[in-house]
Amino acid sequence: MGAALRHAGTHLHKQQEKRKLILLVTDGEPADIDESDPQHLRFDTKKAVEELYSTGVLTYCLTLDPQADAYVKRYLWRK
Repeated sequence: MGAALRHAGTHLHKQQEKRKLILLVTDGEPADIDESDPQHLRFDTKKAVEELYSTGVLTYCLTLDPQADAYVKRYLWRK
């Protein structure tokens, strides 16, 4: 998920619009073909969201799992 967010951010940075955002639609759990450690994937997703925020890109999340609030906010919630 972190890699996909960074990839989307790369394309957004090329746009001239002043406000940029990503709408992430997910089942809630980060996944990647190159990494299987859930802890690393969550950390990487959180880091990607923070990196995007620092460059002016907001990330919003729509999750398909009704129980996701319990765990998604740990890596997508910005304090």
